[in-house]
Amino acid sequence: MSDIVQRIMKLKRSFDEAEQEKHRAEGRLQSLMEALKTKHGCESLEEAEAKLKKLVDEEMQLRERLEDGLDDLEATFGMGE
Repeated sequence: MSDIVQRIMKLKRSFDEAEQEKHRAEGRLQSLMEALKTKHGCESLEEAEAKLKKLVDEEMQLRERLEDGLDDLEATFGMGE
């Protein structure tokens, strides 16, 4: 085979492999988006990010309330740091 034919065949193989990887990635993305919808009720990544931000904010507020409550208990029972 000529060098040109070999180069063309090599490029075609590379293209075919890249196309297969693209299809696998699209399938994984679809599966992840379905899981995001099923498990977390989110239709998009933006919605999931907003929900995550809200949950993180709520966690921080709860943590602060817990720390304040512990401080109050420690002060009440003379167990401060």
